[in-house]
Amino acid sequence: MPTTSVQCPTRWKVFVPCSALLLLLIVFVYLKYGKCANALAWHCTHGNVATAGGKKVRLPLLWWQEDSGRYDTSLFLRALPPINAPKIVVGPALPGSVGNTDEEELKLTQDVVLSENHSSTGQEHVSVVTVSPKAFALYCVKDEITISPRIAISHLQCNAAGVPYTYTYDGPPEHEKEAEGILSGMD
Repeated sequence: MPTTSVQCPTRWKVFVPCSALLLLLIVFVYLKYGKCANALAWHCTHGNVATAGGKKVRLPLLWWQEDSGRYDTSLFLRALPPINAPKIVVGPALPGSVGNTDEEELKLTQDVVLSENHSSTGQEHVSVVTVSPKAFALYCVKDEITISPRIAISHLQCNAAGVPYTYTYDGPPEHEKEAEGILSGMD
């Protein structure tokens, strides 16, 4: 009984490996630049304005708003690799953690900084930062932690007098001023 073998046409011998390479290239590009695509898609559908705590927040091009999964909480992310990527979280403040006046809020913030500096291990530096959106002043506890000579984390936790929300930034120190600019642009 004669056997017949099916020969693949030459174009299939080229098409299959090229398709596999193209698929790998697409996956690589998405993994490397997918966050930028998320940010661009968000800006195309929302413009550059998000809302957080009843306030309008203008976001630069590489930032976007994502669902935080928590009640009354907004999450803003920046397009960078996921390790130590900058983020801003706006969520409800703990009861009693917000002063009624600017003077009370500044005093509460200064007390936290004094307490943190008193118990500091030397790996971190804590200070007060003031950010001034149009409607109110944010008083922030700035905590900078150096993990290694190449890795540092900046943490801002901000409150405003009479505002029932806490504004938090976590990420690399080189993006902290950008986050302060976002917070100071709230309407």
